[in-house]
Amino acid sequence: MQHFINLGPEDLAEHHLCCALGDKKHTGGVQAKKDWLRERFKEGLIFRKLDVRGKVFIEYMPAEHSWRPILAPNWLVVHCLWVSGKFHGHGHGRALVDYALQDAAGQGKAGLIIAAARTKRPFMSDPKFLKHLGFEVYDQAEEWLLFGKALRQDAAPPRFSDAVHAPGVQEHFVASVSPQCPFNQHWAPNLVEDLRARGHHAELRQLESAEACQSVASPLGAFSLEAKGKLFSHHLTTPNATTRMLAKKLD
Repeated sequence: MQHFINLGPEDLAEHHLCCALGDKKHTGGVQAKKDWLRERFKEGLIFRKLDVRGKVFIEYMPAEHSWRPILAPNWLVVHCLWVSGKFHGHGHGRALVDYALQDAAGQGKAGLIIAAARTKRPFMSDPKFLKHLGFEVYDQAEEWLLFGKALRQDAAPPRFSDAVHAPGVQEHFVASVSPQCPFNQHWAPNLVEDLRARGHHAELRQLESAEACQSVASPLGAFSLEAKGKLFSHHLTTPNATTRMLAKKLD
């Protein structure tokens, strides 16, 4: 019978992290993620996964330490919720969210928060699924929605940080990345080099603290590509997707 497990520092050597399964080019990123997790466990992070070789997991932690551009004292913030492929349709997503809500209640937290968009976007949760589970929208910035489920009547409403509502004004491209996503270490430098090859001034910025993540325009927090006061992408892109993105955003 399949069951869920919560990973701890002692488990990181034996269990995969669901993302970047078996892809050697992401070995460095996976190790960076494991090192990052060891520190975050001390701050109350939970990484709960189905005990299978597949992408079925939730990662969340107290908002005060969360690596997301979200202001929500005494709430828990979901970093990632992922149920992929053949694991769909078995109630795993609901089970993971229910666990996080029960954990929030047990800690006396105000509730659980998760960022999404008006429609399903890559690396973001499905807004229809969240509404189905009883989550409501507490804040919005352009297409981005901040969903939450309150557990206490005295809960102060959560909100996105100012950077999500008003991206920075720098003219050149800045790709901000954190070790929270194992894909960043390999693909982010490639994206920056791709932009430079196209004649754009682009730089790579490493996010090394929860506080630094408050300054990015992407609600995903782990990756943010910004320029000219706009959020160009909240997630890493392929060269073809970059071409389409630039054509749309630079009009």
